[in-house]
Amino acid sequence: MLKRSGFLLLLVLFLCGAAHGQISAKLMRYMDVSDSQIAFVYGGDIWIMPKTGGTAIQVTHSPGEESWPRFSPDGKSIAYSGDTEPAQSLVELARGVDLLLHEATGEGPGHSSPAQAGDVARQAGVGRLVLVHYPPQPDLFDIWLEQAQSSFDGPVELGRDMQVLNL
Repeated sequence: MLKRSGFLLLLVLFLCGAAHGQISAKLMRYMDVSDSQIAFVYGGDIWIMPKTGGTAIQVTHSPGEESWPRFSPDGKSIAYSGDTEPAQSLVELARGVDLLLHEATGEGPGHSSPAQAGDVARQAGVGRLVLVHYPPQPDLFDIWLEQAQSSFDGPVELGRDMQVLNL
């Protein structure tokens, strides 16, 4: 009985030590390369960096797992913002894209106002801004467009369900 108890104790200690010694490996995966940039997933988030080398910039910060970032073969580009407050990483994600879809729920934790979405579009130098995820209040639609246009000089529109957007 003593031998069996000793064996079980050693087994438990070994298993606890093995579990404690596990490495949380965050591998770089799902890479894509454009003419000027490399996109990849590291630690569940999307990162981009210049193809010539340099510092990688994290462009997503979500508790979920991101995968398969892709560059468009024809050079057209889209950036999409879900629920998010304005952030420099979002500006970097959207830098120079043809179309930015940006949520405009209203200023507050985890959200952006139309003016803030316009500011991100201006800082990123995007070609066109489409506001999405905004409250269903048609009497405010024109005001939200004006707010976004006060920050961004390019074309601004309100996205609609099932809308097809051409680049």
